[in-house]
Parts: sequence; C-alpha cells; structure tokens
Amino acid sequence: MPRVVPKIKICLSCGKEYVRTGQYQKYCQDCGPTMKAMAAKARADKRRHLHPEVSRERNRKWREDHSAQNRETLMRWRKNNPERLKEIDAKSYQKNAEKRKASATNWSKNNPDKMRTISRKKAAKHRALGFVPMNQPFDGCEAHHFNQNEIIHIPQQLHRSVCHNVRSGKGMVEINAKAFAWFTEDWT
Repeated sequence: MPRVVPKIKICLSCGKEYVRTGQYQKYCQDCGPTMKAMAAKARADKRRHLHPEVSRERNRKWREDHSAQNRETLMRWRKNNPERLKEIDAKSYQKNAEKRKASATNWSKNNPDKMRTISRKKAAKHRALGFVPMNQPFDGCEAHHFNQNEIIHIPQQLHRSVCHNVRSGKGMVEINAKAFAWFTEDWT
C-alpha cells in the first residue's frame, strides 16, 4: 500500500497553513473549535427564529430546573464584578427615575398606615435632637449637629462632603473637624 503524504491546506479562518488530519477539515487546529462553536450557534439561532415558542418554553423549563445554579452564578458574578455592577445599577437608576418616583408615590397612596408610621418615626428622631445655633444662618447653609443639641450653620457643600450620622457617630470626627475649621476661619 502506498504511503499517503499529509496534505497541507490553508485555514479558511486565519489563513495559516496546517496539515490536514481529516478528509473534510477546513480550519487549522487553533480555529477549528471556535468555528465549530460559531456554526452550532448559527444553527441554534436559526432554529430559535423559526420556532420561538419552543425556545421560550425550553428556556423557561431550564431556568426552573437550574434555579439554584443560576443564583450561584449570579452571586459569583456580582462578587467578582463590583465596579461593573455599580455601573449597571447607576444606569438603571437614571433610566428608570420617573418609574421609581411614580411607584413610590403610588405606594405612599396605597399604604397610608405605613406612611403614618414612617412619618412618626422620622419626627421622633428629629424631636430627640436639640437646636441651639452657634452662628446665624446664611444663604446656601445647612444646620450641622456637632452634638445632640448644638448646631453650626455651615455651607451645604461642606456639610455634604462627609457622610456622617450624629446618632451612630459615623464620620462625626471628620465632619466636626472640617466644620470647626470653617467656623474659626470665618472669625479670624
């Protein structure tokens, strides 16, 4: 039997020369798996467009059967992509601003008892804080509680520069330092 010399072909995808290992091979070993996957995807897309109701039903059933797996995958993605998640959330927040506002208004109208409770809690928190001003208010100012009773009127931009909470103490050292630096600077 005569010896068969392997035929050298040119890959239809990348144009590289390769030694053919099969009779109908069109792509090199690097491009073959990718091209095979793309062909399978094209067939699936065609089938999905020809029979959309079958595809929807199949997808729904798969999601039901693999809900735990999908949840884990989503949680893993969220953990590994915090910056992308923030970006997506910000876009969604901006895109749906009117819907959110309408939904909140609708919820408030449909839940008057809960709204009363929320308002009472809010008012009770404000009643617990005193209001003894250390300086006079001015245009563009906000009242900053540097303790439970006393306030300093400081520029709004300065007041919002540090996230703080007088009840929990979070950020109070930093905002108080900035507020008093601004206050004493104004006196000198």
